[in-house]
Amino acid sequence: MRHLAIHLASLGVLIAAFLSAGILIEHYVHPLRRPGFAAGLTRLTLGITFWIALLFACASVGMLRLSVVGLAAALLILAGMVFAWRDRLAHTTALHASIRAVRPDIAKLPLMFVGIVLLALVFDSSTSYVGWDPSVAHLTLPKLYLANGGFRRVPFNVYSYWPQNIQLLYAFAMLIHDYIVAKLLHLMFLVLCVAVAYRVASKHSSQAGGSIAAVLLLLNPVVLLEAQLAYIDLGFAFFFLTAFAFALEYLETRHVAPLVLAGICCGVVAGTKILGAVAAPCIAILVVVSRVTPFKAAELRHALRDVLLYVAAPAFLLALPWYLRSSWYTGNPVYPLLYAWFGGPEWSPSLAEQFLRWQQSIGMGRQFVDYLLLPFRLVFQSGDGYGHFDGRISPVWSVVLPAGLAVARSNPVVRRSLAVAGLYFVAWAATSQQARFLIPIMPLLAIAGGVSIDRLLARLSIRSARVAAMAAVSCMLLWSSRSVITGGGRVARDMLTQDVSVSAEAKTVYEFISANLPADARLMMLNTNRGFFVDREYIADSFFEASQINALILEGSSDAAGVSRRLHERGITHVLLSADDWNIPYPPALWEFLGDRRLVDLLYSCPDRSCLLFQVRGTQNVKR
Repeated sequence: MRHLAIHLASLGVLIAAFLSAGILIEHYVHPLRRPGFAAGLTRLTLGITFWIALLFACASVGMLRLSVVGLAAALLILAGMVFAWRDRLAHTTALHASIRAVRPDIAKLPLMFVGIVLLALVFDSSTSYVGWDPSVAHLTLPKLYLANGGFRRVPFNVYSYWPQNIQLLYAFAMLIHDYIVAKLLHLMFLVLCVAVAYRVASKHSSQAGGSIAAVLLLLNPVVLLEAQLAYIDLGFAFFFLTAFAFALEYLETRHVAPLVLAGICCGVVAGTKILGAVAAPCIAILVVVSRVTPFKAAELRHALRDVLLYVAAPAFLLALPWYLRSSWYTGNPVYPLLYAWFGGPEWSPSLAEQFLRWQQSIGMGRQFVDYLLLPFRLVFQSGDGYGHFDGRISPVWSVVLPAGLAVARSNPVVRRSLAVAGLYFVAWAATSQQARFLIPIMPLLAIAGGVSIDRLLARLSIRSARVAAMAAVSCMLLWSSRSVITGGGRVARDMLTQDVSVSAEAKTVYEFISANLPADARLMMLNTNRGFFVDREYIADSFFEASQINALILEGSSDAAGVSRRLHERGITHVLLSADDWNIPYPPALWEFLGDRRLVDLLYSCPDRSCLLFQVRGTQNVKR
């Protein structure tokens, strides 16, 4: 268990740095000290936002190093401890009140099983398995930035030009210890989403409603799968959820501070991925519609003014640096989107068309009737593969959402949760219909479901109905997460009996590359783009469905000598070929080139025949 203890302690250092920064900001920015329901979220959201901004600044000036970031973290944690000690009486009183509030209650029964699932996820996340997308971008880009001391251009990697707020936090985690801490940090966002969903639903219904909301969030296989890896969607979900929570407080109190905090959270979301740009409009529409009443034009003007000043402006300012950075590197703020308008390197009109065609193919159709059937297909037909949204959604939503709609008219929180989720869903349906991109609205749907079911149970006025409901949701959670629980148990057993090591794949071709290729080797990777364990410069496709390597390097080669000449021009010294077949129409000349021992040497073959590593003749020799 020493392995897990070290990584949890490292995560604790990150959390302490976040909270310390938030404590200082809250202390010195007096308007943000206003108490309220969401005040407990203020320190953490402000602290994380501060660190994202600091890490961006360090990366921009080439100071993304442990000596700089570690010193800043140490000073902030020390200052936070000083402020915490000054307020120790208030903290002690709050702790005692929380302990006194803990009483046995059947409504809290599901929370015990929620804790079991989250504990199992801790063990699952502490393994060395990286996953595909994190190995392509989410962990690989922070690793490259850390090696460079800051931002750098990553050729052929489209993702490197997109907003990367959560990836910067992963860089912080990897500075503190390693990439497993980054995985645990992503899991932390799920824990926070569960806590916030529970708190919001409990406030607007009862503890039973909060418990149901927590369970509903964890019932979705796509959520449980993502929680084990260093993706970014749970970070997106947390800040989108906190923006909603702050907006609710603003609507209840009309205090400006919560609305500003909602705008800040929207800015973090917009700086997390391009789709995050919809967060601010969703929250702004919620605020305006909730405030407007018939025959009061002045109230509409005031609402529009408030969302522009306190939501749109902070969100725009926080997200702007990422789009300026993309413009600096590519000339296109949303590269490679809008290529016809702005252009950009390592892309073409043909690739833009292929990329759009692939994105539109994800899901189960784009005709009018397909959009009408989309909610039903998501619930009943989601699954593996892009033809089924590439992720599983719990079928329980077929019951929960109708219950929410039935209660929405009489309950403002349910109505507002469903409305914001619905606005996001429309944007999602018009873009890439991948199930994991729906994770940001699952906490909102869980809140609506928890409050709605609690209201319906209250109308029954039968205590046994509430008990049965708590038992039912607990059983559903245990059943839907059984693979996670058993997997976590196996990992815990292995940690007690043997060391945790890197994956077998990392011990084969990647270790061969590290041990045998010259430091200045440059690889071209075909049919794979997983580069986290590659310790040499490389180029690879961002999207196999729109292959840059094929279109810009290989396509048009008339013979093997032409391929060799093109690789020499690009400085390619080695080729790593994966056995995976992505239906990329490589030219016949490529296979002639790889089969011609006058042009290439075969250096390594994976034991399972999943890959081949070649050296391009006429370049530097493999190290002996």
